[in-house]
Amino acid sequence: MMVAVCGPNEATLEEAELAEAVGEALARRGCAVICGGRDGVMAAACRGAKRAGGVTIGVLPGYDRRAANPWVDYAICTGMGEARNAIVVASADVVIAWVAGSVHYRRSRSRSSSASASSHWEAGHSRTSDWPARKPNNSTARR
Repeated sequence: MMVAVCGPNEATLEEAELAEAVGEALARRGCAVICGGRDGVMAAACRGAKRAGGVTIGVLPGYDRRAANPWVDYAICTGMGEARNAIVVASADVVIAWVAGSVHYRRSRSRSSSASASSHWEAGHSRTSDWPARKPNNSTARR
């Protein structure tokens, strides 16, 4: 399973710690992490995934693979700027996104299933020990 982790290039310490824990938890469950490949939440998720022996993919906005954070295994150069985010989301089975201080996840619309599930957690209350088994609240996730 491929899971997209999307979030700000400039993350707070709390966002970075949570992203790292999420990346590590995903890798421990056998998931590959796909992201924008740069800094902030993306680097933290990749760092966590690599700590757990996982595979990371960075979809970069430009043409230079050296722009990827050091924890990206496979850098994909697009030359598309922020439009690369469409590739990140379209490639994933599940999308986890940091939006205005909250963490959201959504099952991506895949070729094999049109089902969509979404959930929301406040970033300050999520921990890998209760993710993803924790029962989410009723907020609507945004992509």
